Amino acid sequence: MTKRDIYICDTYRELLYTLCDLVRTKKPSLIYFLADQATLEPEFIRSVGKALPCVEIIVSRDDHERENYASLPSWMPRILARNIHASLNHGIKRPFGFDLLKAAGERFETAYIHNPGHFTSKVAAGKAAIRVMRESGLNNYSAYKPRGLKSVLRAVSGYNPTQQFFGEERWVDRIEVSTPEKLPERLRSKASKRSLSEAIAALSEDEKAALRSLFPNQLPADLKGKRIALLLTQPLDLEHICSEKEKRKLYADICRGLSRTGLEIFVKNHPRETPFALEGTHSLKKDFPIEAWSLYDDLRIDLGISICSSSLSNNNASYCNHIIQLIAPDRFHAPLFEEEISKGLAALPSKLADAGFPQNRVRDSE
Repeated sequence: MTKRDIYICDTYRELLYTLCDLVRTKKPSLIYFLADQATLEPEFIRSVGKALPCVEIIVSRDDHERENYASLPSWMPRILARNIHASLNHGIKRPFGFDLLKAAGERFETAYIHNPGHFTSKVAAGKAAIRVMRESGLNNYSAYKPRGLKSVLRAVSGYNPTQQFFGEERWVDRIEVSTPEKLPERLRSKASKRSLSEAIAALSEDEKAALRSLFPNQLPADLKGKRIALLLTQPLDLEHICSEKEKRKLYADICRGLSRTGLEIFVKNHPRETPFALEGTHSLKKDFPIEAWSLYDDLRIDLGISICSSSLSNNNASYCNHIIQLIAPDRFHAPLFEEEISKGLAALPSKLADAGFPQNRVRDSE
């Protein structure tokens, strides 16, 4: 019996990427969706089953998977609790030898993951013959700084104790990202170029139509003749880059600048954020993957803008005529943020003018 593939997803963007594969290959597969931050509606799951009978979707949570694994006393370091299970029923097991909470006993041909830091990714990897990590965003190109016991354990295990990159784990066999040349040199030997935008571009019209039925266009139908700006927000407060109050003020300032161009402004909050409204704008569902707009050949956004978003980087936004990022990805770090965002806001009027959207115009709706 042919083994299924397993896809570990925790955002609609990753789900779209997965479905781009499966709508083409029709290979029996399990999508293991982690609903810690985004939820899947039952109707969506039924729609996927109808469009792709070869696909099963199971919804779990990464924190539930960790809790099912945890066995050590609460006073022990968390890094040990996440990596060592000891019990009479199971003996001593690492995550790779444990079972998924809702797919116990099954083994897979290939495990596709996006975030190797998820506990569930490690368990799934242990059940698969091949492990592939796909791009999740700008975090693929940024180093994390291990601290305390984790830094010590990394040094003992032969890893860099001061820097950690997605995909450096020895159990990751292959890495698929849009710009492998931007990865650390030590990771490039197992990296290849592949992106969500390329996956969408490779679809036939029938395959695109099947996915459009799952990801309907979120824009109103009465926008003919209007120029549209799409603002993507980021969870700057959750990343400890600035406070929530400062974040909201930044985006309000950006919207005030956009409002003087005559553009109709749509805002999409990041899936990890608590949605918040901005005056004079329209809100889109935060879980909708804007990359799905590439499925609509006749849909064009005049301007895509963000402080710094992977969704507008690396040709991921083919539906945007113009793109403005206020901070370059390699400068998007907490220590540099205050200086870089000040420069970005100061340069916004000239960037808008260069893109053909000079300020001091009134929106069509006003």
